[in-house]
Amino acid sequence: MDIWKEIPNYPKYKASNTGHIRSYCNKEPIILKPSKDRWGYYHLTVRNKDGGKPHFVHKLVLLAFVGPRPEGYECRHLDGNKENNRLDNLCWGHKFDNVRDQIAHGKLVTNKLTEEQVLEIRHLCATKKYTHSKLANTYNVSQSHIGRIANRTRWRHL
Repeated sequence: MDIWKEIPNYPKYKASNTGHIRSYCNKEPIILKPSKDRWGYYHLTVRNKDGGKPHFVHKLVLLAFVGPRPEGYECRHLDGNKENNRLDNLCWGHKFDNVRDQIAHGKLVTNKLTEEQVLEIRHLCATKKYTHSKLANTYNVSQSHIGRIANRTRWRHL
């Protein structure tokens, strides 16, 4: 059963404990359909008197039910599933907690790749023949790692 709470600073929006966002901007309230970013997180734009701003769904749920993000904290998906934005799967935590979660879920990327594989990934990303998701599955790394390789924020020396 959904429990809805108003999102602070966004009085025309409510978040549910099941990870949905509802808009009350029109005559009839509607549940918004979020988009997924290239790293697999759901996001959408909510508006207030200052205009519209994109937000991650998981952060809006925590904001509504737990409160503002404490300084130095970030959102944790306790089961390691970025698509699970249920309140019982989310909490604020330190970066260290998120790294520990990644290790527990087998998602922490280490240097599993060879230089040759990195060059292949960059070539395949440049040709746009394969998605980051497909490459991540092929090389057994995360989509975000593929993105960092393609953008040269990882393996810069190549």
